[in-house]
Amino acid sequence: MTIEFTDNDAVANYIKKASENGQFDKAKDAYYAWQANQHINVRSSGQDNGIVLDAWEASKKLKLKSNKEKSRSFEPKYQESETPKSQDNKAVNTHTTKKAVNRTGTKPQTIERLQSLPKNAANKYKGTTGDPMVGDPKPFYIKSSADTIVEGKHNACIVLQRDRNASRLSGYAGKGDTQCGAIDIVVGRGGYKAAAFSEESGGQRMFADPDFVNDAARIYISQKTDIDENFNIVDGQVGNAKARSGIGIKADQVRIMAREGIKLVTRMDQIMSQGADVEDISGIDLIATNFAELQPLVKGKNLEECLMKMANNIDALNGIVDSLLMYQSTLNDTIINHSHFAPAVVYSFPGGVVWQTTPSFPLIQAGIKCSIDQTSQTKKSEMIQKANLAQFKFNYFNPAGGKYINSRYNNTT
Repeated sequence: MTIEFTDNDAVANYIKKASENGQFDKAKDAYYAWQANQHINVRSSGQDNGIVLDAWEASKKLKLKSNKEKSRSFEPKYQESETPKSQDNKAVNTHTTKKAVNRTGTKPQTIERLQSLPKNAANKYKGTTGDPMVGDPKPFYIKSSADTIVEGKHNACIVLQRDRNASRLSGYAGKGDTQCGAIDIVVGRGGYKAAAFSEESGGQRMFADPDFVNDAARIYISQKTDIDENFNIVDGQVGNAKARSGIGIKADQVRIMAREGIKLVTRMDQIMSQGADVEDISGIDLIATNFAELQPLVKGKNLEECLMKMANNIDALNGIVDSLLMYQSTLNDTIINHSHFAPAVVYSFPGGVVWQTTPSFPLIQAGIKCSIDQTSQTKKSEMIQKANLAQFKFNYFNPAGGKYINSRYNNTT
């Protein structure tokens, strides 16, 4: 399907239909091709650029939703993380095969010139031993006129800008806010689909906005931003931060290392970067697969004390039951061994006789003693035990308890 990239309605409809069919790469290529045909700044065009930008934003949201659904359908062995240390805990086959050397999107003339060079001269442009790599895929960044860019030759750059997570209309810069300075450190813009020229759009230049989903790796620092929305992070218990200073780090794998300690600390100050008071106490969420079915982390010392007291309560209950059995056993022995040494009163009736003996005084005494012991000792101990259990449950299982076993602020999946 071909479209006229200068016709914004056609571009928007193409992006929408491609996204609805799950062809997100085609939607992305169409958007970049449209960007390539824009002149100077998207705001200066006489056409309504908003319909294309809206279609592109909707496409990204639809792709995010699709990716989330895929992330929840992992095979159990990849989700439960039961693989022993040092073994791979991931599927071997991915949705794409990326070659070690991939010059897709490089102009054929560039490849031809490289191949026409003598071998010794060509080796200097193959990227070995620190030499430059000719044809290393790198899309052209759609910069703002206020950006300051430090860019390398191999798809790595630092952009000093204002808050922006997508097109020039995105973020607080797009809204025209002040105090939203940002630093965007990116390598691998465009991810595995990076290319300088798009084959699907007739060999036109491949332009790229910041793409917080697909860019290979990023450290983003902003004076004012919506950090969770930028990186498509679920709210969790901490919540969705709006108009706050933020730092986001994203890559295939992230490691934070210290030769001594690492501390994750929240609520250090009473005033946030925007000048407002810090009113809420936010904790730390550890979220796997970006799926926020969170539970509080457990406090080890409190849990240890809780389990010890539970064991002591069980032991005390064992003692109460043992005393009850002892009192009952004494009565049982008396019942088993009792006898009567007095004449019986005989009552006759048609078909038989019955007789009534005199009371057994030892049995009466044993029964009274058993009743007193059970009332004064067993019942008393049982009531004390019940009160202790109520206090125990409040202290360890109620968030208001002094020894609550869960963290009140920190959660994990």
